[in-house]
Amino acid sequence: MIPPKTDPRWTDLVTGNRPYPLKGLASRMMLTRVRLIGSREDQRSVAEAVDTAYDFFSKNLESASEDIRAIFG
Repeated sequence: MIPPKTDPRWTDLVTGNRPYPLKGLASRMMLTRVRLIGSREDQRSVAEAVDTAYDFFSKNLESASEDIRAIFG
């Protein structure tokens, strides 16, 4: 259900290149955090932001399933 970290949609998510209508409060809070990290736009920061987002969604598959579908289809 969750694509690998190399999927370009992760980078789009953490850099804010594409808006996503997330419904869950925890998902929206995580998104704010990773976008702050990813806004530095260096490779290390973007990779850290992707790791954080990936870990969040991996640990919250059930509670964030609607937001996962909104991002990854």
